[in-house]
Amino acid sequence: MAGALTGMKKYFIRALLMAVAFGAFAALVKQPFLIEVVTFVFIFSIYSLSWSLMANSGQISLGHAVFFGSGAYASTLMARNLGLPPPVAILVGPLVAALIGLGIGRLCIGLREWFLGMVTFGFSIIAQLIVVEHLGWLTKGWDGIPVPRLLPEEIPLEAAPT
Repeated sequence: MAGALTGMKKYFIRALLMAVAFGAFAALVKQPFLIEVVTFVFIFSIYSLSWSLMANSGQISLGHAVFFGSGAYASTLMARNLGLPPPVAILVGPLVAALIGLGIGRLCIGLREWFLGMVTFGFSIIAQLIVVEHLGWLTKGWDGIPVPRLLPEEIPLEAAPT
């Protein structure tokens, strides 16, 4: 048990260092395009790590997109419709995704391997239908919702370095 805690502590320290490095990068680099690219790299790194975690545990889950999307939609809707500041909405979004994951996880608690994959795939199809068809008035259907920017608008072309 002590070895597992030590490993978790190392993981937490690495994650914290990466977050600080990203914050420093965002503060020092004034080019919105570079910040956007690095942000997407971090987002999809987290997404791929979740797949790796499941694959290495011998489980197959096809519901990751539901959690990924629900957190993104929750953050965006809270920032746009409820007026929450984007940094606060970004912190609340993963909590919404975790609650949805907890609900789906409780239903799938006894499933393993391909059975888990089939049920989570079914949940992802159901979530897609709900978000696109039934909540399209709120989620803008297949087009999605434009998100509020965290940083000021883009730098004018005249101010760009040459």
